[in-house]
Amino acid sequence: MRPYLKRLKERNIQVIYEHLVDGRQQTELADELGITKKAVSQMVSKVWALHIEHGERPDGWTSISVTLGAAHTTP
Repeated sequence: MRPYLKRLKERNIQVIYEHLVDGRQQTELADELGITKKAVSQMVSKVWALHIEHGERPDGWTSISVTLGAAHTTP
């Protein structure tokens, strides 16, 4: 995936990683960096779209799709 992120600043990649992997809230990251939540959301959306288009899973990994009811999701 990394080759498709060449146009992103390293700081932005770190923000996206912290949200998608570490589970940090977009609002928290935006406040910490002095940017809007919308800016964080746009970064995440861009990288997610790249993942959908070019993403490759490591050998031995399996992709799954999950649908959860409202009782199992966070607001």
